[in-house]
Amino acid sequence: MNVIKNFVSVAILSCFLVGCGSSKAPLSAQGEKEVLVPCSGVEFVSTPDFMRASDMAISTSLSLSKKKALLSAKSKLASNIKSTIKKVADDYYVSYQKEEMEDSKRRFEDMTRTIVDQQLSNVRIICDKTTKADDGMYRSYVAVEMSLSELMSKLNAKISMDDKDDLDFNYDKFKELFEKRVATTK
Repeated sequence: MNVIKNFVSVAILSCFLVGCGSSKAPLSAQGEKEVLVPCSGVEFVSTPDFMRASDMAISTSLSLSKKKALLSAKSKLASNIKSTIKKVADDYYVSYQKEEMEDSKRRFEDMTRTIVDQQLSNVRIICDKTTKADDGMYRSYVAVEMSLSELMSKLNAKISMDDKDDLDFNYDKFKELFEKRVATTK
């Protein structure tokens, strides 16, 4: 009987020492503070209408920090678009079991890379904030977007009627797959 009492006492004491039912935050969250990063968050995520990207840069020069942040955000945007187009092209060309599928797919991907690179000059800055720390460093935050409908119409215009036959390209089918892919990558 004493053994059971001692066991229950030890269990209760252990609960109090360890924090049984404690409302304290876990140890990993103690001392942490939420950081609000300018030009980021839900309103800067890609949508079915716009592909978006954001980034930041640090420099002792205000203009250099802004240039670096913009260049980095544009680079991320281009990478995201190219990656999405590659995935959509994979899905699109797999649905057409053609003998020359690989060559056609490669030509199409090359064409879309060229178009994306050209369209980067049409990127719109949707957020631009800069801070200066006590150490004299500038921190620039930038978010950019590119219209997907404009990108798709440029793609369609770039592919001539002859190329459409060679590539076995159906713009409407590709656009549908592209929009689905963008909608699922949020």
